[in-house]
Amino acid sequence: RLDGDSYETVRAFKTGAYSEHLITWPELGSLIQSDTAGSTKVGRGLTVKYCLATELGSWDEATADSTISAVEASMPENSRFVIESTANGAQGAYYRRYQDAKNHASTSKAHFYGWWWDDEYKRHTKGIDYTEEEEQLVLQENLKQEQIAFRRELQLALKDKFPQEYAENDISAFTAC
Repeated sequence: RLDGDSYETVRAFKTGAYSEHLITWPELGSLIQSDTAGSTKVGRGLTVKYCLATELGSWDEATADSTISAVEASMPENSRFVIESTANGAQGAYYRRYQDAKNHASTSKAHFYGWWWDDEYKRHTKGIDYTEEEEQLVLQENLKQEQIAFRRELQLALKDKFPQEYAENDISAFTAC
């Protein structure tokens, strides 16, 4: 999100092209482009300085690698490419790229963020007794009882999908499906 000052700075520049998928700032030589994962145009004919590829784990396998490769090829030195996703099983482009980064077999860095990073993932509760597993998670991640109450509620609702959708480590995230 932009803070107030940043927002006003960006607003001071006239926009050029403006559509559902593109906004340009000619004075800055900048643009923001939004494309779908299956687009054959992504990364072609542009110099991409910053890119966010979201939910790569759900992209069509046939186009994921070629799309990501096209974007990477369009990025100069000192660019930033962020790929984030729900794991969606131990296969596919996201799984391979994450494992390569984790094992230092690429220039990318693997980062895992557990569901508890979001402060809103909690439920009000009045004292609960922790299971052994919950106690370990509380100690390991410094969780509060409200977060454990949220976890319990989601485990009941999502059943076997909970470890994938609300992963607690990067091993179970990929093996949950």
